[in-house]
Amino acid sequence: MQCASRIVLLACAVLLSCGVASAAPDGVFADKPFAEAKAQAVDENRLLVVKGTAVWCGPCRRMDRETWPNPELAAFIREHAIAVAVDVDQERELARELGIRAMPTIIVFREGEDFARVTGYQTPAQMLAFLEAAKRGEAIGEEELRDLAQRAREDVHARLDLAREQVHQGKLDEAAENYAWLWDNMVERAQWSGVRISFMAGDMRRLADEHAPAKRRFTQIRDREEEKLRAGEASIDDLDDWIVLNQVVGDDQRSLDWFDRVNDDEHGRETIQRVSHRVDGLLRRHGRWVDLGRMFDNPTLRVQRDLQSHLRMFNELRANAELDGFMEEVEALGVVNDLLGRDLSTIYKSLLAADRVDDAIAVRELLALRVPDPWLREYIIADALESGIVHPDMLEMTEGVDPELIERLNEALGRHPA
Repeated sequence: MQCASRIVLLACAVLLSCGVASAAPDGVFADKPFAEAKAQAVDENRLLVVKGTAVWCGPCRRMDRETWPNPELAAFIREHAIAVAVDVDQERELARELGIRAMPTIIVFREGEDFARVTGYQTPAQMLAFLEAAKRGEAIGEEELRDLAQRAREDVHARLDLAREQVHQGKLDEAAENYAWLWDNMVERAQWSGVRISFMAGDMRRLADEHAPAKRRFTQIRDREEEKLRAGEASIDDLDDWIVLNQVVGDDQRSLDWFDRVNDDEHGRETIQRVSHRVDGLLRRHGRWVDLGRMFDNPTLRVQRDLQSHLRMFNELRANAELDGFMEEVEALGVVNDLLGRDLSTIYKSLLAADRVDDAIAVRELLALRVPDPWLREYIIADALESGIVHPDMLEMTEGVDPELIERLNEALGRHPA
């Protein structure tokens, strides 16, 4: 998207008036690209330490506060390694190439080869022991794996770590069974409903893509949920699980078929609204903009709520930045506004696709008052064009917008300069 590079540099007035608070730099991590750091580590016969992280990752921030600044650990890294951080949201393709499936993930390269990795929060002592072992040429072995398996009998977090380590070591059948157990028991044992249907579901989806037996195992869980739905014995949470599991096993079409079937009657639409967040994601993934545009009951209220929720998110990230020295305030603002741009653009372009032009105009006029800077207008226009959605009302958003983007819009509308 042409306007993507502008988002981090937008004026703070988008959400509130503020200054940029500088955060303390993380001294052990080099500010250089992964490929450059990897080449340097090979040339200098040093370890390469890669930290897979994200701004929303609580354990990552805790390690930034408690683990990496440890003098003994920092001294070891400076003497024996080059360390770099990979933000999985900013460098998605690299994160996929590195197989980063959860945050934090710490990967150690020896002689340019992926040698060992660990996931989850690590104390300074644990991280130092891990790196010292890697320097000696020792990755996590069967004894450590048995210890992790022992702890996993009582500790849900340890079982999640075990499943991820088993994936890394190629023990995919064992990993699939642990993920299946976690799916059935995680909420009851640890009240981790959010982790279960988001980060862990993502792990399961990647494993199902790579390993057919895992896909069959997770399909069994999906089918069990579907039987409950068909028998009328399911709750809204069960329906939500079923939609997530369809995505895990690559069968979104089953969810779309359900949506198309129940969307024609009032009771069905009420059910859809009760899982609207999940359905929103489903329709977005498949470009069902007309259906999504028809779902918005009160678009302007939805926009106001989105603005408020993203402001809260920004304030939380800003507070964490000040407490943890994790990131610059302008970076927090950029992350939040990237999400905000996507959400607001989806609302506007979906309303146009659904021929709800009056509602789209009301949304546009509200945004002009609340977010006057041109970055959001550029985001919305570019996003709509990329989705194949074009409407004359989009011309009302072109003030201050990149002329090349205006030219693209005019071409899409069949308008030619005089």
